[in-house]
Amino acid sequence: MFSKTLLAALVAILSLTFADVAQAQHALQRTLTVDPSGNADFSTIQAAINSNIRIGSNPTDRFTVLIYAGTYNENVTLPGTKENVDLVGVDPQAVIIAPSSGDGIVITSGAETSRNNAIRNLTINTTTGHGIKIVHGGTPVPKNIVIDNTTINADGSGSAGIYIDEAENVLIS
Repeated sequence: MFSKTLLAALVAILSLTFADVAQAQHALQRTLTVDPSGNADFSTIQAAINSNIRIGSNPTDRFTVLIYAGTYNENVTLPGTKENVDLVGVDPQAVIIAPSSGDGIVITSGAETSRNNAIRNLTINTTTGHGIKIVHGGTPVPKNIVIDNTTINADGSGSAGIYIDEAENVLIS
């Protein structure tokens, strides 16, 4: 059958594998999922952002809102109390934010010195507002914001793909 050495090696490999799975599950505890069909934690992005008073309220905790494929006809706001929050789509061609009016995503000033928000892997289509709007609505100035792998179509008169009222350290790639 199996030698004791081979059996010990298999047990060690399985132990490491289960440890990796447990560690990955722990990391996902700060991930909220969104699917418009209701097959996730939430059916709207804003509901996920608003769901937990802890999300974004502790500068050392980072949360991810993982957005599944679909069209989201909503305006999304990351208010000043929602810092360290990443909005991440599973595929930029398949995750579309298309509000019927107004801005796609709005980020306002935070309570801490940095927003540390990221917007990744999305498509934003607006017809009457800005795709992404960063607003200095209080103290301090919004800063440390990443916009990555995101397509923005702002077709309305006076609309901008990315409108920045005042901000520091905004990385667009």
